[in-house]
Amino acid sequence: MKLSAAFPIALACVSSCAAIEDKQARSNSGTCSIGIARIFGDINWDITVYNVPAAERQEINVIATLDNAVMDKGQSVTVSSGVPQPITITNVDNAPPFDYDVQVLQAPLDNPDVGLTKVELSFEVEDGPKWTTADCWAGSVIFSAGWESWSCDFACNYTVTASREL
Repeated sequence: MKLSAAFPIALACVSSCAAIEDKQARSNSGTCSIGIARIFGDINWDITVYNVPAAERQEINVIATLDNAVMDKGQSVTVSSGVPQPITITNVDNAPPFDYDVQVLQAPLDNPDVGLTKVELSFEVEDGPKWTTADCWAGSVIFSAGWESWSCDFACNYTVTASREL
């Protein structure tokens, strides 16, 4: 009876160890991602950095966060805690997606090209890659709490692995 109880426990342990090894292998993939969001037109930004590409994000892959970072047009913030190389983000143009006084979204009704934005952010990893929001995916939830967000993958040399147990 003791032998039959030990088998399921051993199987569970082997499965858990395999899952942890898989997670660590993916965290060294060389592609990381950053997510940045704000409430529509605000200057306070929430930033999260992951040690995996955007498509593989999970809470366990968060390596850095910066909440309510104030970044108006022309200002920069730097994420330095939790990342091997600091990441500096500059708000080149803080314009909202559209201004109600001036119609700037000009697209045919059958292809409205949602996601157009006037916001331009630039990203720079110290001694590493540089990119802008033009290289990222934009998300906008204007009629549901008014969030605007961008998600970007970038090349990284992070060897950080998940710090939490599964």
